[in-house]
Amino acid sequence: MDRKKSTFKNGGALNLREVAARATLRSARQQGHVYVELRPVGKHSIFFCTLCLTPCFNENVLYAHLKGNLHFRRLASAKITLLLPNPWPFNDGVLFFDNSREGEVSEPRRGVVSAADSTSDHEHIRKCRGVQRNLSISYTPPFEENSNMELKIIGYGHIGAKIHEDDEGGCKFSRIWCAWLGDGNSDGCDESLQSPKCDFAIVNFPYTVNLGRKYSTDDENGSPSPGSFFQTDEFGRRTKRKRKSLSDPEDSPKASMDQRGCNSAMNLGQQKCFRKCDICQQTFLPGRDAATLLNLRTGRFACTSRNNSGAFHVFHISCLIHWVLFCEFELWAERAMNARGTRGRRGKAAAKNLQFSSIFCSECYGTGIVLEGNDLEKLELALAEARRYKVNVVKAQRAWMRSPENLQKCSTGLCFPSEDTVKLQGKVMPGKLLLFYGAGE
Repeated sequence: MDRKKSTFKNGGALNLREVAARATLRSARQQGHVYVELRPVGKHSIFFCTLCLTPCFNENVLYAHLKGNLHFRRLASAKITLLLPNPWPFNDGVLFFDNSREGEVSEPRRGVVSAADSTSDHEHIRKCRGVQRNLSISYTPPFEENSNMELKIIGYGHIGAKIHEDDEGGCKFSRIWCAWLGDGNSDGCDESLQSPKCDFAIVNFPYTVNLGRKYSTDDENGSPSPGSFFQTDEFGRRTKRKRKSLSDPEDSPKASMDQRGCNSAMNLGQQKCFRKCDICQQTFLPGRDAATLLNLRTGRFACTSRNNSGAFHVFHISCLIHWVLFCEFELWAERAMNARGTRGRRGKAAAKNLQFSSIFCSECYGTGIVLEGNDLEKLELALAEARRYKVNVVKAQRAWMRSPENLQKCSTGLCFPSEDTVKLQGKVMPGKLLLFYGAGE
């Protein structure tokens, strides 16, 4: 008996704190706050509101946040985008928060089964003409021989957009979105499933630190990973690329020198353990949903046309959806501009500025096309321009959260507010079908 008491004293403080935190989490979720979770920070766990991306370090801070103005605004938006029936089956830690497969709250993050692991239910997915339910992709994991990655369909998303026409017949796009259709068996999906397929699909994975890499991070002498050495010059040679955060105050040379001088050993370890999404610059969380682009025309990952190793970049699945929407937005805008013709000085100048011809990876700009021999796809986009696109994606997604479209389905999207479009009458454009596939670890 005395031994049990002694053991409880040594580890009791931590255990009681964790038990209390999990009880608070269970209570919050029973009140409808399903977007609240526990995240490990050091030796302890803190509460985190995924809707607002806000950490809360104790119960009082959590409930104060849930009663605050920021959360009130985000919740009002989520009620018509993320908290409807037939929710998004993903949990990426930055937008989606599906916790239906967590099991008991007492183990908040261990053993989480993501949508990528639920592909055994793919037989319930509604069959659509021209849609392959199973795909086999050539892929070489770190330190393994070349093999095939088996993909199974998870569900469907429907891309739609709203445009505004002015008196001169010109089109201005105000917003674009992706509504989740799930398995396609719910009411109101028949018409959407008849839409033409998007040329690219989203492939979902449970995130691991070596996901997409040709070489493991434990291999000190291996070839560089796609996150640090992934560009090639005009002759096809690899070139090292310096990466910067979209809004990192430590990007200055002095801060970088101080950080390298003081924390070089620690940074080396962090680089091996943590990766950031190239679009939102938020860190990936182990086991959460990450995704990459798949070219359905060629059956190859988009990044494989920019390297010969089979490596590919990964992003938070919500960020990749937003990037696909942005590319589709630009493609639609250019087609509308072409429809108006290129007559006159303005028309010819606009035609020269047309850059989008396909969806592509935001980090390496690959499209997954098939090239002869060992040739690599060449860059056709300036780095500064690509950086500006990613900033615009983040801004447009925030604008969507402030003023979302009520689609009666779970959705996410981008909004491009303009004074002109507010005065014009909008109409919904014919959409596309976006396919989602899943792969196990």
